[in-house]
Amino acid sequence: MAGPLVTPPVRPLVGVIPCADRSGAIGGAPPPLLQTGEGSFLERAIALLRVAGVDQVLVGVRDRRDPVAAEALRAGASVVEVAEGDRDPAASLRAAGAAVRGGGPGVQGESGSPPGPGPAVDPAPVSTYLCLPPTFPLIRKDTMEELARAWREAASPARILAPVLPADSPRAGIPWWELAPLFLRGPDPAARLPQDPGHPPDALPVRVEVVDPGVAERIDTLPLYRRHFPQAFRKRFQKW
Repeated sequence: MAGPLVTPPVRPLVGVIPCADRSGAIGGAPPPLLQTGEGSFLERAIALLRVAGVDQVLVGVRDRRDPVAAEALRAGASVVEVAEGDRDPAASLRAAGAAVRGGGPGVQGESGSPPGPGPAVDPAPVSTYLCLPPTFPLIRKDTMEELARAWREAASPARILAPVLPADSPRAGIPWWELAPLFLRGPDPAARLPQDPGHPPDALPVRVEVVDPGVAERIDTLPLYRRHFPQAFRKRFQKW
């Protein structure tokens, strides 16, 4: 007679910030490096993930030697390099998952040590990943705290937790990268990205409703940047 089904233990929470896609440069500048007046978009994302209680922050970059990687290391995060020609947001999740499993090129930390094999990980435990694109610098800290609380209290750790949403915001039909942040669990987090946030496959989504327009406010154009960060915009783009 078969014994009881044992759920693999959940590994520590890993924060992932996708920064490898440069197609959306704002005013010629990589969005992660734009300033808010209280640090860069990337610094803000790292700080928000730490508010959520992540054990490690991994920033997906296209080159470990570029300015975005340097900014991530300076802010105390670690970087993972994505595959050439594979730089959409999901690529950072793939690279992070491979590094955590020990099958990728490894993680470079703040010390700047050369990349080596990733840590040896027992394949049974499963990691949970909290993905937060850097172009959501308006999300409030209490929103991240609420999302982390909901994740900890979820009935099943195997669930995918849907993005937090403003209480009056519809969800169906909105691409996942326009709703942040997003919890994913499994050995390959990118494989579990829902194609339609209203009907994620192989998951029981948990919706967390908050009153925070910043959750759905992606700053990805120069007019939006100017509107929300006028002082930083003038300092960066206007010469007096």
